[in-house]
Amino acid sequence: MILKELMVLAKPTKINYEELDLRSRLDKVLTLMESQTLLNNIEVIKNFHALEVTIVGDENQMKQVFINYIKNAIEAMKDGGKLIVEGIHLNERVHIRIIDHGSGIPPEILKRINEPFFTTKEVGKGTGLGLSTVYGIVKQHHGWIEVTSKKGRGTIFTIFFPVSSNGHVSGTAPQNGK
Repeated sequence: MILKELMVLAKPTKINYEELDLRSRLDKVLTLMESQTLLNNIEVIKNFHALEVTIVGDENQMKQVFINYIKNAIEAMKDGGKLIVEGIHLNERVHIRIIDHGSGIPPEILKRINEPFFTTKEVGKGTGLGLSTVYGIVKQHHGWIEVTSKKGRGTIFTIFFPVSSNGHVSGTAPQNGK
């Protein structure tokens, strides 16, 4: 399984950059993940209805980013809970927040979550490539990610992307990543 994932990562794929409506992409991903949320007794709260902005990106890669973060949020809430997906447009950037009410991520693990092959999942359940892969995708799309987590209160992944201006990226991540 690990070799299969590595081959997918190593194989060069053509990236098709286009203007993407993030609101509809988030809706599609949440619809795709709906059965998993229902099976895990998770209530999904969408707060991105007013998000009327586009970014320049690859549709399949954006789906991969959102699916991965949402899937991890679902897995963090072993006893069910609320998954909140928010989106706002602020200062020529789009802020997408994926908030779970799980157990949180300890600081020593939080420092390593984007490292390739780092996983806290039991053997055979994860490769440690998911978060590092989507982290790379976000950077490739001139974005960045901030993560905050509190023990017993959950985790917030905030993904920032520059908005599109006539098919062009209007800004990039600041040099310090914030």
